[in-house]
Amino acid sequence: MKKINITFLALVSAFVMHAQDESSIMSWMSDALTWGQSENYGSARSMAMGNAVTAVGGDIGMMAINPAGSAVANYSQVSITPAISIATSDAYGILSTDNSLLGNRVKSSSTRFTLPNAGFTIKFNTGNQFGLKRVTVGFSANTVQRWDDSIQGSGTNPTAGSTIAGSLASAMTGYDKDRWTDMQKVAYDTYIVDAFPNDKSKLMGITEANLVDGTTELSAPINQFYIYNRRGNKTDYLINVGFNISDFLFIGANLGVSTMEYYMDSTTQEFAKDSDMFWTGFRNLSLGYEYRMRGTGIYGKFGLIATPFAGLRLGLAFQTPTGFNLEENYTNSANSNFGSKVENSNINVNNVIYGLRTPMRLNAGVAYTFGHLATISADYEYCGYSGTKFIAKVAADKLYYDNINNQIQGRGVAGSSKLGASHTIRLGAEVWVLKALALRAGYNFIGDGARFYDEERNLLPAANTNSFSAGLGWNTKGSFYGDLAFRYTMRPLATFYVYEAYNNRGTSEATYREIPGAVLEATRPLMTLSVTCGWRF
Repeated sequence: MKKINITFLALVSAFVMHAQDESSIMSWMSDALTWGQSENYGSARSMAMGNAVTAVGGDIGMMAINPAGSAVANYSQVSITPAISIATSDAYGILSTDNSLLGNRVKSSSTRFTLPNAGFTIKFNTGNQFGLKRVTVGFSANTVQRWDDSIQGSGTNPTAGSTIAGSLASAMTGYDKDRWTDMQKVAYDTYIVDAFPNDKSKLMGITEANLVDGTTELSAPINQFYIYNRRGNKTDYLINVGFNISDFLFIGANLGVSTMEYYMDSTTQEFAKDSDMFWTGFRNLSLGYEYRMRGTGIYGKFGLIATPFAGLRLGLAFQTPTGFNLEENYTNSANSNFGSKVENSNINVNNVIYGLRTPMRLNAGVAYTFGHLATISADYEYCGYSGTKFIAKVAADKLYYDNINNQIQGRGVAGSSKLGASHTIRLGAEVWVLKALALRAGYNFIGDGARFYDEERNLLPAANTNSFSAGLGWNTKGSFYGDLAFRYTMRPLATFYVYEAYNNRGTSEATYREIPGAVLEATRPLMTLSVTCGWRF
C-alpha cells in the first residue's frame, strides 16, 4: 500500500498500493511534490520578516535563502533558534447526514519543540580598501520543511448504512487474490472480509448481513473512528562562503546536505453498538497503516546581493536540483474481534529504495533600507516541479518510474494530472521604533505546484498556502541580541477518502444499490513561535 500525503485537495484512497494505475501514480506525484517543497523557517528575524530576505542578508537564518547574505554583516556571529510548533485540526465528514459517516466535528492538536535554525559565521578582513574587502565562512542547520498533523474523525452509522468492511469486500469481489492490495489481504486473513455463505464467488464484510435477494447491507448500527498522524522534518546543513567586494557586491555559495525523515500512521476502526445484532457476533475491527521514509540529498546554491545606490538592495539566488537517495518502510495491519475469536495479521514491506531529483529554485528580491530606521523587502521564488524525477536503483524498476516521470511532466493522457510551476511571493518589513527595539512583520503566498484533475478531467482548485508573521528584535549594548517571531500558516484543506464508495453486490438493476464511502475534510492551521539568541563578535 502506498502512503497518503495531504499536499493537495483531492487525495487518493487510503487503500491503494504500488500498482501501475492512475491512483498509484497520483500518490507518487503527491510524493514528488511533498519531498520537493520548501517553506523555510530560519531564524526568528527572518521568519518574522516573512523570509523576504533575498536582498537583505546579515543574519544567519537568511543565508539559507541567499548565500550572499553572510557577506553583508561586518561582524562574526553565532546564534541558536528554538521553537514551539502547534498543529491544530478541525475535521468533519463531508458526505455525512447528522453524525453518520464520520460526521462528528472533531478538533485535535499536537505540540512539538523544535530547533529550526542554528549556526555561525566568521569574518576575515583582507585589509583592502577596494575590491575584495572581506571573506566570510559559516555553517548553518536550517529547517526548510515540517510535516505535522493530528487529525481525527468519528461518527455513528445506522442499520443499512456504510461500513469499511463492506467497502473492502466490494472492491475485492471479482479479483484474484494475487491482485488484492496488502490491506485487502490482511482484512481477509482476519475475517473482516469473507466469502458469502451461499455464493463463494462473492465477498462480504464482517459487519454485513446477506439478504434474501442475494445482496448485502450493514447489519446494525456501528461507531466509526479514523485517526491520522504524521510527523517529519526536512533539514538542510549548509557550508557557506561569502565575499564582500567594495561594499557594493556581495557573492556567496552554499554546499547543502539535505536530510528528510517522515513518519505517518493511520487507523480506521468500527465498533458494534450491540454485537448480538450481528450474525457474525461482530464486536470491533481495526485497520492500521504505518509508513516511514528517510532520505539524504545534496545540492549547491549560489547568490549575490548588489547595492547600486544608498538604501537599495537587489538580490538573486539559484539553487541546483537536489539529488536524494530515499528508503521507505511500511506496514499494513488488521485485527478483528467477533464471537469468541480475536484475529490479527500484518504485512511488512521494508527497504524500498529509489532516487529522487527535486527541482531547482530561483529567488529574486528587492529591499530598501531607510538608514538604520527601517527596511522593506519583497521576494519572488520560482520552482518548476515538473522537473522532479524518480530514479530507479534496480534496473527492473526503470520502466515503472519512467511512466511516473512521464505523468509528472505532463506526457500522460490529455487532461490528466501533472506537476507544474509554483510561484511564491514573500513580503517583509522591519522598523526600529527604538534604538534597541524593532518591530517586524511578513506575509507569504506559496502557489500550488500541482495540476490535479477529477474523474471528469476538471481541474481541481489550487492548494495554495498563506502565512502571516510578526516579531520583535532587541539589541543590547554588548554582543548579545535576541529576536522573537510568531508565524500563522493557513495550510490547504485536507481531504481524506477514508474508504471508497461501494455497491451491495447486487446482480440486477432491481437489487443494485450504491453505498457512499467516508470522506473526511480537515482545516489544519500551523502556528510556530520561535526565539533566537545570538552573539556578535
